[in-house]
Order: sequence, then structure tokens, then C-alpha cells
Amino acid sequence: MSLNKSAAADAHESITTTDKEAINDFDWRVLFAYRTPKMVRVNVWQLGLAFTLAQLGLMGYVCWAIYAAAQWSSEADVSNTINAYLADGGSGLVSAADAPYCNGNSSYDYDFGGGWTYLSPECRAHSSASISVKGPGQVFLTTMYTETAHVGWACDAADAAAQQAACSSGGGVFSQASLQCSCKTDSTIYPVGVEDMTLSFRHTFKIDEQSAPNLKGDSLLTEETAEGVKPLDTYFGDVRYASGGAITLTITELLALVGVSLDSYNTAEPRDARPSVDRFPMYRTTGVMLNVDIEYSNKDPETGKPDISKSAVRAEASISAADGWAGLGALPTIYVTFPNNYTYSEIVRYRQGVLVSFRGKGLYYYFDFVTLVMALVTSAVLLSSATVVTDFIATNLYRIKRKEGGGLAMELTATSRVLRNKRVEPISPEFVMATQSMRAVFAVASFRALDEDNDGVVDGEDIVRAFAKVGGVTHTEACEMAKLVMNKGDRSNGQRDGVLTFTEFVSVLAQDTMPFSELLACMNARNRYGLSDHLPLQVNSLDEAKFLEEKKKAGFGGKSGREHATVTV
Repeated sequence: MSLNKSAAADAHESITTTDKEAINDFDWRVLFAYRTPKMVRVNVWQLGLAFTLAQLGLMGYVCWAIYAAAQWSSEADVSNTINAYLADGGSGLVSAADAPYCNGNSSYDYDFGGGWTYLSPECRAHSSASISVKGPGQVFLTTMYTETAHVGWACDAADAAAQQAACSSGGGVFSQASLQCSCKTDSTIYPVGVEDMTLSFRHTFKIDEQSAPNLKGDSLLTEETAEGVKPLDTYFGDVRYASGGAITLTITELLALVGVSLDSYNTAEPRDARPSVDRFPMYRTTGVMLNVDIEYSNKDPETGKPDISKSAVRAEASISAADGWAGLGALPTIYVTFPNNYTYSEIVRYRQGVLVSFRGKGLYYYFDFVTLVMALVTSAVLLSSATVVTDFIATNLYRIKRKEGGGLAMELTATSRVLRNKRVEPISPEFVMATQSMRAVFAVASFRALDEDNDGVVDGEDIVRAFAKVGGVTHTEACEMAKLVMNKGDRSNGQRDGVLTFTEFVSVLAQDTMPFSELLACMNARNRYGLSDHLPLQVNSLDEAKFLEEKKKAGFGGKSGREHATVTV
């Protein structure tokens, strides 16, 4: 612990003079100094070419990515509303006599198996309201329903035998459970003319995010309203439905968009369960699920990329069909005769049909400066990878060398070895002090050469006199350089005395390490605590007596040898 305190005291003593100098000569401009990293230029054209090609490749990729991914833009969600409904066709419902699926057409018969049979379908006329259902984002149109009639009576009733006979003659199935007799009759019904019914819908959109433009649109409008709601065209593929009214298609036209019709076979379902019949069910029997997706965007329809020059929102509608049966299940039971003891009469209807679901989505793209800046910053980081790749190549170039004893070996090229050594600069306190000590050795000769009058210091005249011995430097230039040297180096005890001592001279030459006075203090501290005794190489140096004798010969007296010269050598 005492050793650490002593070392701290010595360190404090060694920098006291320097601190005073720094305080007295403080320059406020250093607070606003600009620092830039040191660059190493490698004059190997092959590496330069590789680096340039890597940068060009990455720059091309960055430009493509910004353009293709529209990284200059931000996205705003588009909300929408859709109102759809079914109505009779313009020509009205066709009669049963004109419908090919009526009048006992056996090609529409189908047995699913498990008791689910759809045989000998009959046709009935219905109003559009009785066979259509409207729900949130959906409409449903019945194309087929099964009707199951249940009639019950007491088996011991007077007319029980007559009712059983009527059940059998009417194609029903008789059953008895104790005193309860019943007759079940199944029928398959096709509503007539559903293919000519129309589906109409109107839709709107709005963008209400704070950062995006406040846009609204309505497919019913023909011109912009005072509130800023704009007309909205709708596109089904290449077909344009101009704004100004509801979009209307017949069921036949709607199904044609997905390549089916009610009178075509649904090959996604199993074949008829009867061994003698090899066919699929009709879509009129199974029904079909349709999904209508409306996407709102200001993308360019030709390129599919965001375009800030296009502020108008375009509504693209697409339709797709899903496999499976489509229906809403059973209707509420119809009681012809409410149950009374064993007597009752009820009708149960189960529906299949065309189920249309509407879904809206969309994104509006607009220019966002912050998003663009973030994309550029990301791109700059990516471009820096060209340096990483080139550095790896430059420092890992190998060549094949034939070994003396035979065989081949890989070794680094001279270029890679030089670059590795240049990039790695080992730093340690001992290394820094050793380097500066060596500089001080060479500085001795330089100092004595400048000190021509042998007064132990270097002044401005000595510096100007040195420049007079070379060509290309005028007296004015020499004087200015002398002023700079003296201004930066003359800091003896915090004051300027107009001369440079050897310590100040060495400190000027070693501005990138430490002042020479600190180096001397460190040397004394290392000697005091024996730090150099543990070094692997012990050096035979000149003893102190001979050192002082040499100092006297050079004109320096005193015990320490730090005084200025007092005699002329």
C-alpha cells in the first residue's frame, strides 16, 4: 500500500509542472478542435480495383433496393366499408318450364352417402328476399335446399292405417316407436332463376393517419364533395366500373369470373356414392364460396410500385373460389301442426348456395423524409462492407511455395505481410517510453547542431540560422517557423523565457507521445521502484561518475547535470 502511495505522489510531482504550464498557456480553441481518423492508402492497383468493383456492386444493389422496395416512402393503412345486397334480375325469374335443371333432369341427381341424397330435384319459384340473406360483409343466395317433412300420429288412431298407406304411396319412409307412428319425406328443391339474380355493392375508403394525407373515396359519387370525398373507380381485372353507382353483376357473371357456373360439375367433391353412377355433384347442389377482395392503393398499375406522383387511390377487386360445400345450415323449423299428444306436422329446410364474402385492405404510400434518411444510413453501413471485404482480401493473400524438402506450402504474400504489420500498431507504456527515449538520443545531436554558440539552449536566432544553411527558405519564412517553434516549445516553469532547453526541445519533437519532462519523471520512478530490474534484457550502462564527467566536458556542471552551460566548450 505504501508503495502505491509513493508511486502516486511521484506521478503527481512529475505532472505538476506540466499542469501549471497547461493552465497558464491554455488555448480555448482546443475545445472546438476537429478530429478525423487516420487513413492508410494502399498503392496496389489490384486491391483498388477490387474495392471499386465491390463499391459499385453494393451501390447498384442499394439503388435497386431503394427503388424496388420503395424505401423512400411510408405506408398508411386504408380502412373501408362495403355494402352488398342481392336483387331480382332485370328479366325477372324464369319459369320452371324453361329451366334445364327442372322437370326431373337426372343429371342433377347426387348421392353423397350416409343418407344424404339429392334425387329428383324439383323447382319452385321464390322471391329474392326469401332465398337471400345479408350479413356483416357477406351475402348468401340459396341455390338448393332439402325439405324434410315429418308427420306424426298415434298408431292406435282410427285413421292410422290410411295415413301409413299415404306415406308409402307418397314416397315417404314410415317408422314406429311404441304408440308413435311417423312418416318422413325428403325433397330436393331448386329455386328457379337464381342465376339471373344480381349482386350489387357499394364501397368507401378513408385514410385518417396523422402523417398521411387525409383522403376519402366513395364508389357512388360522380364528383368530389365539399367534405373532400372523392369519386372511386373500381377495377375487376381490366374491366373498369366508373364511380357513380353501385357495382352490379348477375350471379352468372360473378361465377364466370372464377370459371364456374351453377350448372357445371364440382370436381373438388367426391363422386356419387352409387356404384352405377359416375359423376360429380353440380355447383347448384353443393353451392360455392366466393371471396371478393378489394385492395386500395396508389401504386402504379403497370409497374406495381408506389408512385408519389399518383395521389388518387385505385380500387382493385379480385375474386376467388374456395373448395367445399357452401351453406348457412338449417332454417327454423316450420310447424304445420304443433305437437299435440302423438299428432304433429313439421318441415325442416337445409340450405346450400352461393356465399359471397367481402374483404377490404390496402396501403397508401407517401413520401417520408425520415424513412428515406434511415434507408440512406442503412445503405451507408452496407457500403462500408466493401472496405471489410477488401481488407480481408488484402491481408489474406496467399501464394503457393515449393518447400526445400519437397511438397507445397501456402504463405502470405509480401503485400499481405506489410499490410498486416501496418494496420497493427502494438502500444504499451514501455514501448512508448522506449520509443521516445530513442528519439531523445537522436535529439541530442540535433540540439547540439542547432546550439552553435554552445550556451545550452536554442533560441530563435539558432533556428533561423539553421534555415539559412539550406536553399528554398526565405528569411521571412524562417522567422515565422521560428516563432511557431518557440511559441509551442518555450514553456519553462509555466513562463516563456525566449529559449528552448533540451527538455523543451525534445517535447516539441514528441508532441504525439508525452512531454520530455514527464518521460524523465517516469524514468526516475521506474528506477526508484526497481521496475526495470524485471526486464528480460539487462543493459550495461555508463556509471554515474563517468556520466557526470562527460557532462562537464560538454559544459554542464552541477550534481544533476540539468543546468544550462556555464562554460564554452
